Parts: sequence; C-alpha cells; structure tokens
Amino acid sequence: MAGAVAVPLLAGGRAFAAAKPPSLYEILREPGLLDAALSPSGKQIAILGRTPTEGGWFKSSIVMLNADDLAQPGRRLDLGDSMDIEAVAWANEQRLLVWLKREFKMSVSGPGTQTQNETIVARQILAIGADGTKAVVLLDNKRRQFRGGLDFASVVDFMPNDPNHIVMQVGDYERGVWTLQKVNVDTGAATLLERGEDSTRWWTSFNGVPVARYGVNPRGTVVTLAIRAPGETVWTPYRQMRIGDHGRLEFGLVAATEDSNVVLVVASDGQEDGAKAVQSFDLRTRQITGVVRKARHTVETTVNDASDRLFAAAYLDDRQGYDFVDPAMAAPYRAIDGAFGKANNVAIVGMDKAANRLLLFVSGPKEPGAYVFYDRTSKVLENLGASRDWLTPERLAPMEALSITARDGQALRAYLTAPIVGTGPRPLVVLPHGGPEIRDRLGWDDWVQALAAKGWMVLQPNFRGSAGYGRTFTEAGWRQWGGRMQEDVEDCVDHLVKSGRVDPGRIAIMGASYGGYAALAGGMRKPEQYKAVVSIAGVSDLPELLATEREEGLQSPSYLYWKKSIGDPDADRAMLEAASPRRQAAAYAAPVLLVHGKKDTIVLYEQSKRMRDALRKAGKTVEYLEIEDMGHRDWTPQQSMDVLTKVIGFLEPRLGA
Repeated sequence: MAGAVAVPLLAGGRAFAAAKPPSLYEILREPGLLDAALSPSGKQIAILGRTPTEGGWFKSSIVMLNADDLAQPGRRLDLGDSMDIEAVAWANEQRLLVWLKREFKMSVSGPGTQTQNETIVARQILAIGADGTKAVVLLDNKRRQFRGGLDFASVVDFMPNDPNHIVMQVGDYERGVWTLQKVNVDTGAATLLERGEDSTRWWTSFNGVPVARYGVNPRGTVVTLAIRAPGETVWTPYRQMRIGDHGRLEFGLVAATEDSNVVLVVASDGQEDGAKAVQSFDLRTRQITGVVRKARHTVETTVNDASDRLFAAAYLDDRQGYDFVDPAMAAPYRAIDGAFGKANNVAIVGMDKAANRLLLFVSGPKEPGAYVFYDRTSKVLENLGASRDWLTPERLAPMEALSITARDGQALRAYLTAPIVGTGPRPLVVLPHGGPEIRDRLGWDDWVQALAAKGWMVLQPNFRGSAGYGRTFTEAGWRQWGGRMQEDVEDCVDHLVKSGRVDPGRIAIMGASYGGYAALAGGMRKPEQYKAVVSIAGVSDLPELLATEREEGLQSPSYLYWKKSIGDPDADRAMLEAASPRRQAAAYAAPVLLVHGKKDTIVLYEQSKRMRDALRKAGKTVEYLEIEDMGHRDWTPQQSMDVLTKVIGFLEPRLGA
C-alpha cells in the first residue's frame, strides 16, 4: 500500500539457526505484552507489558508512546513492583484506567467435605494521570459498604459524552444483588444509579442510561432480557434466551444511535437465511425496525467508534472480515490485510474520536498476536510489539484450509496444521471443536500448536452443525449427534489419509465439550481407526444430558434448544441411547483418557465418571483426571498446563513422534 510500512511478520526475538518447535511452557506462558490502548485524540498510546523477575514473579509496567513520533523512546509509568496489571483503557485524554488483579488462597470447607485451598481473585481499577500522577482507586468510597466483594473492576459504560465519569457494576453483598454506580475517574468516588434484582448479572448502558438488564438462572444457561427506554422507570421483560456457546446470545444490544430511543442489535429475527444482522431496535415499542448491516456471513460482533456508534460489522470466513459503515474504509483495510500477507486476522481494537487512527491486533496461525498502529492520513503501519516475542514464526506450525466433499456431496471446510519437524506420513490428532454451534478458522490456537510441536498433524473439521455457514448447514446437524455430524468428521479424516500425508496407523481423536463427545463417538463408531481417544469435559450419555437440562423446566429455552437439536428424550429414546458412548462401552478398542473439572455446571463431571465406570466394567483401558477447581471454560494457565501435560503424556506412547 502506497506510503505504508509493511510489517509481514510481527513476532520479535532473534532468528534461530535451526527451527525448533516451542515447549509447552513457551506456548502457554502468559504474554509479555498484555494490552494496548489508544487515547481519544489518537496522540497517546499506552502499552501494558510484563517482564519476568527472580523467583518466578513478573513485573508489570505501562509505557506511554507519542503516536505523532513513535521513533521517540517511550515513557514508563511507575506503578510499583507489586502490581499485577491485566488491562488498560483511556477514560479521557488525561486519565488512564488500569485493571489490577490480586490472587490469594483461601481454605474452604463445608459439612461432610474436606477442607480445600481455592484460588480467590480480587480485581479493582486504578485511575491515573497520563503523566503518572493523581492515582486513585475507583469505588474506594464504597469499600466499607461493599465489604466482602472481590470484583471492583467491571465497566458497563465509558460514557463518551461525559469523559469525567464511567458506569460500573459492583456487588452489594449485604443485599445479595449487583448495583450500577456512576464513578468519577478523577476522584474515584461513586454514586448509586440503581440496584438489580436477585438474578441480575449485567446491564447494557449507553451514555450513562441503562437500557437493558440481564437476569441469569442459577446454572448460567438461560438469560432473561428486560428493556427500559430513556425516561421510563420500570424494567419490562422482553425475552428469554439460551446462553449459547462462549456466552453468545441470540439477541444482543451493541451500539447507540443519534436517537436515544433507538439502539442497534445483532439478531437473526426476521432473517430468512437465519443469519444474524445488525438491526435497529426501538426501545419504546420493543420492536425491530429495520436491517442496518448484513455481512457476507452472519454477523459475529460489531466495532463501535469512540461515540458508541457502529463503525463496522465483523464476520468470520476462513479469517475475520469487516463490513464497514464508511465505504471509504474498505480499501485501507484491504491494504492492511495485504501488508500481512492475507494470512492473519486483523482486528480493530481501538480508534481515536475522528476514526482516523486505529489500534489493531494482528494474529494468525504463526502469529500469537501483536499490536499495530495505523494512521489513515499518512497510510503508515507501525508495529508496537508482539505479545509473545519468544514464539518466532519459523518455530510455529503452519495451518491450511482444506475443501472436502462429504460422502453425500456436501461441501465441508477443515483446517490442517502440519508440524515443522518430521518427514513422511505423520501421526494425526483429529480435533473436533466444541459447541457444536461454533466453528474453527485460520488463527492462533495454543492447543493446536502444542500438539503440532510434538510432530503431529492436527485436523480441525467444521462438520454439519457448525456455525458460520448459514442456518441450513447448522440445522443439518440437529438430531445427528453420533450420526451425520460424526460422518463428516470421518470423511475429513479419510480425505487426509487418502492424500498420503497421514500415517493411518497413528491417528488419535480428542476434543472438549461437544468435541469431547465427538471424540468418544469416534472411538465408539470407528474403533479400528483410532489409537487413542481423549474427551475433555465431554458428554457421554445423551439421555442424562437432556435430563439435566430438563430440570430447569419443560419450557426452559435451554432445554427446548437441546431437545430440538439433540432429540426428544421420550420419542427418540432408542436413537439417543444408541448414540451415547457410555452405553456402547463394549465397542471401544483404543485406550480412553477422560478429563473433567468438578466445578463444571455446563456438562456435569458425572458424565465423565460414568463413562469411566462403563469402560472399566467392559474391561477397556481408561484413565481419568478430575480437576477440583476447574469449570467448563475460562481455565487458568496452570489448569491448561495440567490438562495438556496429561493429554500429551497419554498420546505420546500411542502416536510416537
């Protein structure tokens, strides 16, 4: 692109004479560059980094850069050596918000239970001048009132029209509810806006006016959305929704408009193809009033400008793309994408008020992530730093997209990561994704890189039932657990075996959540094909899963969804039992590893325990790892390390190198 500085490879560090795959520790090690933020004027950039110190600790620091002259050395804000900093953001041109975290151990016990040490995390926000002065802790005047709370770091609304205040939510633990607080970023003092109800978990607010409130059931599977237009005093229930994979909702408020009574939402309501679009929504009538943007594929999320107005709708193909409100932005974005070889995902993570200067986060199969600055006027790209500069591109495994035709003619997409070590046909790990209504894509994946570093190929198939290819493709997976969805996985494996790139005698299958089910179903359906099966937080018994969901009520959105997509537990009982790995334990030939967290509320850990018991009763080889303080998602780096260490140790003797 004319006048631009091309930055095709972002990961820093020295070049290695001979490419050596990274260790598991190097892959899972927390980033050295954690976050970056662009000031409202676009003239200042805050870079948050951390460096290791003696004794295994880290020292966090914020470096302030002059965006008008990035050749100048940065100025370091000294926050002390004991601060564990998670993120940064600008409240206004003079004040920076810094998210702080503190972890400590607490002994927890109850009647009939053994005392356990749990890791407790406390968070708060520090507001500090851009020159490092006048630091205050936000909500500090509420500490006594909200004693016992741990989360003092949740920002709901940055209030672009009032740069001296933000809206935060904080728990009132004496009353047992969350509250909304208007917080002064200069003094840290907060004033109450409102209290939620018992089930309230979060709000959506634009320019200091809360317009949506979300209540969540105890299991965290169903949300009740209530709406309140500006000037109204009563919250009106609008709809109940299942909380989908990765917390996704079928209807979400995403942006403000010039009319305070109209907001933009991402929803599939009224769309014949079932794809989500950006639509306008009248808060007074509670009605969708029209489509604002439709992307090439279903809209995944949006990018807003500094005034909370829509800037772009984001969608996923093999890589991330944007549909821009301003058509003039399309050409610069294509040029930026080209500067990185059209091989990475270029995400817009910040911009100035004029939307002239952009902060970008670039990541891809061989790039763990880097921050880049772009000026639309000068057309200059500047590399601000790599998040994991010890992971240089030549040490990482490349990923390619595969076009595959299923046995019935359906076109499928899959992604293959090939190791940089070894020759000839390689061992293969088949890695079906979770969900199932999500999708894999070309991008950074630390689990994939960890497996490829052992010399194994990794195959990620987007089988029917996956998201991102239209509702017809997704719904083609309904009532096909263990059926057509599994056939698609098998067809992708067969395609690769026929290519000669894979050793057919060294194939394993593993996955988490639905992917854990797919791994177990693979071992059940194709016992001769797999040398090892790994299920992490996976489903093993479909009738039992539906029975758990049914406990929320026959009209629960969560239960109705699973009944529709998996099968009716009464009418389809025989089909569900035949597709349940626990009930087909005698079919297994390969050894099985089961991993589950005891705090998993999405797929209860009893699913894995009962699978273990069924395999043992059938005389099969099975290993079981139960992790006390691990949930279904959002694992700590140490938990990921524990799981992957166990998985790799289980696979190595079966796959070799």
